[in-house]
Amino acid sequence: MLNGGESAPRLRRQHGFQLPLHPLQVSGWLALAVLSVGAFLVLVPALPAHAQPACLAALSALLLLHLAAHLAAALLDPAEPALRARRPEPVPQLDRAKHAHVIEEGRCHLCGIRTTGARTKHCSACNKCVESFDHHCKWLNHCVGGRNYAPFLMCVSTAVAAAALVAILAIAELALHHSHWLDTEKLQVVAGGRRTNTSLVTEIDCGCMRCCSSDYLLETL
Repeated sequence: MLNGGESAPRLRRQHGFQLPLHPLQVSGWLALAVLSVGAFLVLVPALPAHAQPACLAALSALLLLHLAAHLAAALLDPAEPALRARRPEPVPQLDRAKHAHVIEEGRCHLCGIRTTGARTKHCSACNKCVESFDHHCKWLNHCVGGRNYAPFLMCVSTAVAAAALVAILAIAELALHHSHWLDTEKLQVVAGGRRTNTSLVTEIDCGCMRCCSSDYLLETL
């Protein structure tokens, strides 16, 4: 039953790709795309040739694992088994005049089912009872429960590992570029004007040669 002035019932969310999409979900996809393009087209090709195959294989494996885990976590419905067995139906809002809580004595007043355990919670965002409820993930646009908890952990761990590897590659690129710059660029010294260290060393060598020549001439005289 609906309270006065409340919105019409809506269907429960069955997976994370069901409209409307969440802004964090879309931003996560864009960030993954940008990092992947940057890593495969910029960072890896700039590495030394002998290091490219291993880095390419590691990045590819992490990306594939992350995509598979992301799809599994978003597509697996963690709802109660009795709820998954039914076709989606409009879910009413709770009538607070009759019930203080959505789930009372093991029965959900909105889903119309008996829950399987004390950890079952009714998610207001997905509008369904989730078995072994953990949290509602905005990045997946879906609830995380007992049924999709393992792929969710895999999704998070592979994302962290991939981001760490990209950061390490970026730092390595900066270090290699800096060392190459130090090897190729000559240090400049200010001594009555800007001169390179090569010209300064040349002048010192010439001065030493002149001094040695003068000492030799004095000894022979």
